[in-house]
Amino acid sequence: MVCGVEAPPPRPTLWAVWYALLLVGLPAVGFLALLDLVLYAIFRFGLDRCYGLWC
Repeated sequence: MVCGVEAPPPRPTLWAVWYALLLVGLPAVGFLALLDLVLYAIFRFGLDRCYGLWC
């Protein structure tokens, strides 16, 4: 507040959404894909069982 004038509060922009998807969403999807691949290898080659839809 400067001399009785109040600035509008900050608001999310399209760039904020883009950075959130890039910096949070992409690593999360990558980690989950890697975890799925590891679990597939463990079940398929280690336990010789079905995993998910790949039977």
